[in-house]
Amino acid sequence: MYRSLFISVFALSSCASFNSSNRDTLAPLIDPPAATSTSTLVTVTTTVSTKPSSTSSATPQIQGAQAFPTNHPDGNCTPRAIGENFGVEPETEVSCSGSWAITRVLACPPETECEGLDVFRWTTDGWQHRGFHYSLCASAMDVSGLPQWAFDELIGFSLDCDIPIRYVPESAIGTLALGDKGPRVERLQQRLRDLSLLRDTPDSYFGRNTSNAVIDFQFLVGLNPDGIVGPKTAIALGLPDP
Repeated sequence: MYRSLFISVFALSSCASFNSSNRDTLAPLIDPPAATSTSTLVTVTTTVSTKPSSTSSATPQIQGAQAFPTNHPDGNCTPRAIGENFGVEPETEVSCSGSWAITRVLACPPETECEGLDVFRWTTDGWQHRGFHYSLCASAMDVSGLPQWAFDELIGFSLDCDIPIRYVPESAIGTLALGDKGPRVERLQQRLRDLSLLRDTPDSYFGRNTSNAVIDFQFLVGLNPDGIVGPKTAIALGLPDP
């Protein structure tokens, strides 16, 4: 199944070149418009006490140490189940791994580039759409929060398109982001592990797996999914405000 999906996706990869700065497909997940050409998208609120709107300064609070779902219930990783949450049932076979699912995009929505795959994440409220993505570059999928292990299991092949990360010592205060290293990063990684969002053993290096876990968390609690741990994300995680 995965092999046939990859072959089909490879054929689609020529539709358009990847633009890592294009976040247009992600905006509806933060601020759903009144209507879109695809559907009314679903966001998750049951694991937080409040979900801020785009004009609110409120910050969601995690209830205790509750972990997020790591697997979808049996029988729920199907086009019909995804369609019930997403509003549009995928036209192609669904491939699943843990809490993640991908489907091949046959006809790209007019507001997106043709990039190959549609990504979904299982939540306590069902499937959450994570956007359309270029399928042959693992780092191109980072904006969805898709972890490397899920990419490897669902796609299994990646072009050599990653830019090496240059790590620098973290600051004593302020935001944490890709490329930082130090004890504050290690505390962040432990918290992400507690929430079942990171599989890696904390090593104090803010790499792509840590960044993807932060993006995943931000999507799940309704914050801007930029992978940067600023004040709102830190408070939502229960970490000291940077």
